[in-house]
Amino acid sequence: MDPQQLLVVLSYTFSPDQAQRKQAEDAIKTLPTVEGAPLALLQIVGAKEQVGREVRQAAAVSFKNIAKSFWEPLGSITGEKCVPTASKPAIRDLLFQALLVETDKSVRDLLAESVHLLVRTDYPAHWPGLLPDILACVQSGDPLRMHNALLALRKVVKRLEYKMKEDRGPLEAIVGTALPLLEQLVRQLLETQNNSLEAALIMKLCLKIVWSCTQFSLPNGCGDGSNPALLAHMGQWIELIGALIAKPLPEASEPDAQPAGQPEAAEERAAWPWWKLKKWALQITQRWFHRYGMPQYADDESRAFAAQFSAVHAPALLEPVLAQLSLGPQVG
Repeated sequence: MDPQQLLVVLSYTFSPDQAQRKQAEDAIKTLPTVEGAPLALLQIVGAKEQVGREVRQAAAVSFKNIAKSFWEPLGSITGEKCVPTASKPAIRDLLFQALLVETDKSVRDLLAESVHLLVRTDYPAHWPGLLPDILACVQSGDPLRMHNALLALRKVVKRLEYKMKEDRGPLEAIVGTALPLLEQLVRQLLETQNNSLEAALIMKLCLKIVWSCTQFSLPNGCGDGSNPALLAHMGQWIELIGALIAKPLPEASEPDAQPAGQPEAAEERAAWPWWKLKKWALQITQRWFHRYGMPQYADDESRAFAAQFSAVHAPALLEPVLAQLSLGPQVG
């Protein structure tokens, strides 16, 4: 399908002329059956310099709808009505590339949700290059590509976190390859005292990925202590989480204090990336205290981790947690 022709149709969906708008909306509904339409939609999304934001949003919504209902047979949708298998590799690649460079949050979130939808059927069997591509971007040094690649990884692990133990192989592979890299990234950002908002956003995504990888069960070999290296690695994450909880967030009125720019209003503080980062650090901490704080109540598969957590990490975490709680009235 010609992207320029599709661009005109999408533009008409905003027309003040009701008849013209209705005609364009009807044409949009036929896109799942039009050859080349998914690629054309992504090309329009990626044309940031030539296409207005509203039209790019409309293209991203249309692509997401195709990913949701027409990527694989579902309900009354037969294979003949779905995206052809031969077209899918190019679509997946363009989707990921479009996400990596997207700066508009609304469009980026739509693209990320589309990744989430495709992962449900395609990862890892039909999209084996996704994880290596994500990790390469995380190591690129480009904050935008790093953030958006981590957003894609978050969507992958979020899809996998609910799998039964026997089906968690792909998630275990991510734990083994991605989490050590993310731990190094968070450590580097902390040790270099990178106080930018981009650093807070990147570290927040890293913690959300850790949450999805561990909230229902620990990685194989960690809980029972059969993999000492993995057990030690999880201990390193706990130390980093404690450091994030303990990180001071000065008032905006404090001269030359970093990170700068803390909002004064409670509602704005709740949305500030540095406080959202602390929220995720505390959420993970609360989950681990609840599950592993008393080893005698832990199941056999997590008893070794629980013993280490209770004896070593819980006391160390308690001080920054209590210090943070003492700030409650000040942060609203």
